[in-house]
Amino acid sequence: MHTRVMQKCNMLWNAASRPKSAEIIQSILGHTLSRPGETRWNSLFGSLTQIQKLKETSSELTKALNLKQCTFTVSDHSYIEEFLFCVKPLSQALDILQGDKSVFYVEAENAAIAAFSHPKFKNKWLNCIPTSSLRDKLLSIFKKAVTAESITRTSEENVEIEDQNDFYDFGPAI
Repeated sequence: MHTRVMQKCNMLWNAASRPKSAEIIQSILGHTLSRPGETRWNSLFGSLTQIQKLKETSSELTKALNLKQCTFTVSDHSYIEEFLFCVKPLSQALDILQGDKSVFYVEAENAAIAAFSHPKFKNKWLNCIPTSSLRDKLLSIFKKAVTAESITRTSEENVEIEDQNDFYDFGPAI
């Protein structure tokens, strides 16, 4: 079923890339159809969402484009609807990961600290950073994180030693 539905979608997307067919699509729908791109991971989700919204006009569209073999059945639309339901969380996650709006500087700092800390990578990847000022800034962030961690661990060790000393404290001598 998946292959059959995707073939129909491809026929529609191919038609949308032809100027004359694109005009027909524009006149019937009021917009063009997006074709999934190879570089945008979740573009298939967006393109299928557009086709799913064509439920009411898909037969008119396929007739106008002379694509009789591309007519979507009720089960085709049901399949697309289920597919979109299953893939939606993944698509939303990809939007977050690919977008600049939800990426915070702190996450980048943590990623740099993790890369520096990993024995396999250490600072080998720093050559990829274009400016020396940014490289210095990343090294500074790492050094601060290591210093903060060592201070935390030292203070925790001191607490443990104090706790161990309390173990033998039986109270005031009688």
